[in-house]
Amino acid sequence: MRLLAIDTSSASTVVVAADGDRIAARRHDPEPPARPEHTSLGLVLAAEVLAELSLSWGDVDRVGVGVGPGSFTGLRSGLSAAAGLARRLDVPLVAVTAHAMLDHAVRAAHGDDQRVLTVVDGRRKELFVARQESASPDPGDSSLIEVVARGAVGQLGSLAGWVAVGDGALLERAALEAAGACVPHEADAQHQFQAASLAALTRRGQPQLADAVRPAYGRRPDAVPTAQREAAARAATLAAGPSAGDAR
Repeated sequence: MRLLAIDTSSASTVVVAADGDRIAARRHDPEPPARPEHTSLGLVLAAEVLAELSLSWGDVDRVGVGVGPGSFTGLRSGLSAAAGLARRLDVPLVAVTAHAMLDHAVRAAHGDDQRVLTVVDGRRKELFVARQESASPDPGDSSLIEVVARGAVGQLGSLAGWVAVGDGALLERAALEAAGACVPHEADAQHQFQAASLAALTRRGQPQLADAVRPAYGRRPDAVPTAQREAAARAATLAAGPSAGDAR
C-alpha cells in the first residue's frame, strides 16, 4: 500500500508517506512564540515525502489525517488539505485521533499488553484523556476520549501499571505519578505525535469517503454561525411570548 498522511492537531506539522515498508517523513516544530505553519507547509511537505520515495500524487492508494482533539484552526487546516487530496485522487480517507497516535507509540515501545493513558492538553484548564488497556481496532474512534479538569486527574483512580503520555501528562506529572502511573521523561518521543505511528494507523484504519471524516474537537467551537445565532434568538423570542408593548 502507498499512503500519504498529514497531522496538524498540535503546533507541529507532521507529514508521512509510505510505500510498503519504506517511509519518508517530515516534521516542522515552530519556535515559540512563532505560530504553526500548517496551511503553508502541509502540501509542501507532502510533495517532499512523496519525492523522497520516488512516488507521484497518482501513486497514492489512501490518505490519512489527524482528527485531534486539537486546535480548531489546526484541525481544519489538516483536514481540508487531506480531504481535498482524497477527493482529487479518488482514494479513501482514514481518520486518526491524537490519542491513537500516542497509544501506538507507547505500544511500539512497551508491547501490545501495556495499559496506556493518553493525556492531551485541551487548554482552558481542561485535559482530553483516554484510557486503553488494548489497542483500539479503529484509530479514528473518539468515543473513548473524556474531558477532565486540570488538577482533577485524581478522579481517574489508581493508575498502577499504566504508562501516561502526552503534553497533558507532562503538565500533570506529579498527580499521575502519585496515582501510580509511569510518565516518561519530557524529552521522550512517546509524548509526541510520531510520523511512524501516523503511517501505521493510516494503513490499518477504517477507509471512508472524504466527506464522512470529521474533526474530534473535544468541545463545541466558540464561534457560532450567524444563521444559527439568529435562529436561536428567534426561538428565544417566541418562547418568551408577547411583550407588554405588543399586548397594548
